Amino acid sequence: MADEQQHQHDPLWLFRLDELDLLEFEFNALRHASDVDDPKMQKVEEQILDEQDAIESEAQAELDVLIGDMPMHDSCPVHDVDELATPMEQLLVSSVQSDPLASHAMRFVRPLSDWASKATVDARTHEPLFRIRADAPLIPAKLTFAAHEERQNDEVALYIAEKELDLASTYLTRVLTSIETLGKEEAMPQAKARDMLQDGEGLLRDVQSKLKRVRTGLRFRPSRP
Repeated sequence: MADEQQHQHDPLWLFRLDELDLLEFEFNALRHASDVDDPKMQKVEEQILDEQDAIESEAQAELDVLIGDMPMHDSCPVHDVDELATPMEQLLVSSVQSDPLASHAMRFVRPLSDWASKATVDARTHEPLFRIRADAPLIPAKLTFAAHEERQNDEVALYIAEKELDLASTYLTRVLTSIETLGKEEAMPQAKARDMLQDGEGLLRDVQSKLKRVRTGLRFRPSRP
C-alpha cells in the first residue's frame, strides 16, 4: 500500500518546525510516507527530499564556519529541544505574528499548500506538486526564525538570520518555478497561477531586499575585539 511506503527522512532541523507548529502535520506526514503507489513517483519524492536535506546540511555547514567560536546567545538553536520547547515556541509565534514577511508568507503558503494537496496527481504534475508541498511550508518557517534572530542584534544571531533568509529565498524560488510549470501545463488554472506568481514574486523581492540589508549590516558591523 502507498501509505506503507516510508520516506526515510527525519532531519535534525525538523524540530524547529515542530516548535513553531507551521503546517506541522502536513509537513511531517509528507516526509515520512508517500501517498502514491507508482515507484517512479516515489523515487521523485525521495529525490526532492534528498535535495532539501542537502540544502539544509550545506547551509548548516556554512553557518558553522561563519560563526566559529563566536559566543552564542541563549536563543540560538543549539540546546536540547526539550529545554527550549516552551520559551522558543512563545518567542517564535510572536515573531510570525509581528513580522510582515513571515505573515505574508503564511498568507501565500497556506492556500497554495491546500490546493496542491488536493490537486490531481499524474506523471506530468507530480514533481511540481510534490515540490510545492515539500518546500512551501519552509518559507514562513525560515522567515520567522530570521525575524526572531534579527531581533537579538548580535553577530551570531545576524549570521543565523542571514542564512534563514537565504534559505527562504531558495525555497520560494523553487516553489515559484513549480507554480509556473503547473500553469504552463494547465494543471493549475492560469488565472490562479498568474495571481500566485505575482504574489510570490513580490514576496521574493521583499525577502531578497531584507537579505541584502542584513548582509550590509554584517559587512559594516564593528569588528570584534
